[in-house]
Amino acid sequence: MLGKMFTPKLAEAYNKINTPKKRFEVVFVTSDKSEAEWKAYFATMPWIAIPFGDARIPELKTKYNVKVIPTLVILSPTGKEISLNAYDDVASKGSSAFDDWLKAL
Repeated sequence: MLGKMFTPKLAEAYNKINTPKKRFEVVFVTSDKSEAEWKAYFATMPWIAIPFGDARIPELKTKYNVKVIPTLVILSPTGKEISLNAYDDVASKGSSAFDDWLKAL
């Protein structure tokens, strides 16, 4: 439920950061239990997603030590870890968190 409450705040930040040009991408990695749940939830998002049931999902959750939902990880275009706790960044700062992430590049 927390993830569904956070999604509108992340979407607002995502849209603000990417206006007037695209500078940031979110890739949704689901924890939904069914494809129908995934489709319904993903329909509320302005970004891309790894398909439901994709073999990369458990690998990514292990790699980034995902223990709670939502988890938001920020990576540079080269894959450098910028923030492993970006949920708190967006929850407290909104789109201004992007400025902090840019400084870390």
